[in-house]
Amino acid sequence: MVWQFNEKGWGWSLERVNPNFYCHSGSSWRASEDEKGGTPGAVNSVYNAYFLDTLAPNITGAYALGDSGAMVYFNETVWATGEIYVNGTLCTNYLLSDTACQFMFGRSFNKDTLLNITFMGLADECGNRAKQTTEISFCVLSAFDILITEIMPTPIPAVLLPEHEYLELFNACGRPVELQNISIKVNDNMDKLPSINIPAGDYLIVCDISVQHFFKSYGKVLGVPSFAALSNAGGTISIWQHNRLIHAVQYGAANYNDSEKAKGGWSLELSNLQFPCSDKSFVASQDMNGGTPGKENSMKQVPLPRNMLEISNITAFNDTALYISFNQRVHPDNLNLLHFNLLDGLQVLSYTWENELYQTLTARLQQKLKAAKTYTLLAIDSVFYCDLTMASISPADFMLTSPAIAHQVVVNEVLFNADDLHAEFVELYNKGEVAVNLQQLKLGQVTTDTTFKPMSDVPLALMPSSYIALTKDAEAIAEAYILPTYARVAQAEIPALRNSGEHLLLVNQSLETIDEAICLESCHHPVLAQTVNVSLERVNPEINGLVSTSWHSAASSVDFATPGYENSQYSPRTAASSLFNLTYDVFSPNNDGHKDLLEITYALDKIGYTLNVAIYNSKARLVNLLKVSELTAIHGSFFWNGRYTNGQVAETGMYLIMVELIHPSGEIKKEKLVCALARGY
Repeated sequence: MVWQFNEKGWGWSLERVNPNFYCHSGSSWRASEDEKGGTPGAVNSVYNAYFLDTLAPNITGAYALGDSGAMVYFNETVWATGEIYVNGTLCTNYLLSDTACQFMFGRSFNKDTLLNITFMGLADECGNRAKQTTEISFCVLSAFDILITEIMPTPIPAVLLPEHEYLELFNACGRPVELQNISIKVNDNMDKLPSINIPAGDYLIVCDISVQHFFKSYGKVLGVPSFAALSNAGGTISIWQHNRLIHAVQYGAANYNDSEKAKGGWSLELSNLQFPCSDKSFVASQDMNGGTPGKENSMKQVPLPRNMLEISNITAFNDTALYISFNQRVHPDNLNLLHFNLLDGLQVLSYTWENELYQTLTARLQQKLKAAKTYTLLAIDSVFYCDLTMASISPADFMLTSPAIAHQVVVNEVLFNADDLHAEFVELYNKGEVAVNLQQLKLGQVTTDTTFKPMSDVPLALMPSSYIALTKDAEAIAEAYILPTYARVAQAEIPALRNSGEHLLLVNQSLETIDEAICLESCHHPVLAQTVNVSLERVNPEINGLVSTSWHSAASSVDFATPGYENSQYSPRTAASSLFNLTYDVFSPNNDGHKDLLEITYALDKIGYTLNVAIYNSKARLVNLLKVSELTAIHGSFFWNGRYTNGQVAETGMYLIMVELIHPSGEIKKEKLVCALARGY
């Protein structure tokens, strides 16, 4: 006997229509019609002495199980099926169980294969028999066929929408999709969704089953029992079919880019369906209701130029394992073992993605790595961007990491006073000859209660003679500075730095000192009117970091910071002579691409100079104040574009360039350079 679903819900009994009818089919039972909800000890309210079950079983649903099985459901218990044919061929490999029949075909079907399953004689307990046919599509979803397009993590205080959390899904695959064996994972909680059809290009609102009635007027709704809560602070949401990832999203308060909307009542919308794996594509809704559940999103952003796919981190954390991170997410399909191209005969035995974001993986090697030897990952073939465009990845060197020894890794630059558009950072430099895993190092502020924070939560290699800037906001660093391509900046939970400066201690896991540095506000150059967003650079990594003269303000020519690459104030132990040079004596600023700018290069004997540059014409008249009290780097260059201070194009002829260097010690140096400005040269 199968108890049929009671449409009246909880609190109503199921009553037998005719107790004298021997057959126990599902249609023999109905929800009580008594106003009390049931008739215990009394005649059933639905009693009918003439009732007989004359209806044969019907198929209520069917879907594929993976790529080699199927499940068919009936509206009542089936006692017999008769012969079963699949696409006209007799099938014997099935399991009948009450209201379902499971098939295992022993072979895999291609995506979107259609199967016709015919039951020649479906029969119930009452002997009612009928021929029934159903069609099954092996709808194996690909990545991004179903998208998470809207998230409401903080519904209170509400704007005009219901005060309940919801997700919105979108069918992006161009055909109707039956959500079969689909699960939604919210952080660590996995919820299997009931089967439901989503037409092509349509939306589905997903929420807890207890609140689904609040969203009925907004569109198609799917209620999920005990649906996982969406964290206000952010998290990861992903869609899965069996063990196959369809879409994953990582969100947080920063996606709102609006402190008021982040407080609640506003949803996050996917603003660009073409770039579904970019977390930046999720932004605050602009709809007056606070969101757009069940319909097209209010936000539509023009896609930004795509950054080149690069390996941002490759760390050999033991002699047979590589931890590899990309600078952006990649398409979750297509990668296999044959695509890893390593030199020195190395081969990848296996690999696993670290999580559903498909940005980091761990590769296991067949051969053991040798200490102090540099290896090269030449390429990873057939890696794709999320839009299935093939990516080309530059080679990356790696080395088996070794424990850091004292003074091998040093604090090389610190920005401790940053505004909202910048970010504090601590730069490290590896002076040694072997790679170091920064996951094994900790940084602390020397106080009465010194606590240490790991420099990285994941394996993170710092190669010999290499720099890395660690910050809580790598994106802010990238936007605030024009960084060279080789600069390396990584996200890390560094200690919050005081605006007055810090006494920093770098230690290993045994709390043994690796480096110590005191970089204070007083170390800045006295000519600076303010030091917000000005980093302190270590003049030379070989110099004691506890000595105040080993630190100097970064040069204005690099926007007062050099995160992740050589310091602007770096001074070798063998000091260079003070010298200004012209790259050429004659230049022609006519925009023909040939000697349009006059470059003046310099290499100074020490740090701390401020620079003044004035340009005079052949009549000794001042025509351009090119530099005024600019804090210089130890070496660098600057340009004259052949224009006067007022922007007027300079006349042809000879020009005198007067250079003045002023040091805080009172020392003044002056040099004269002569150039010629020509036309058509």
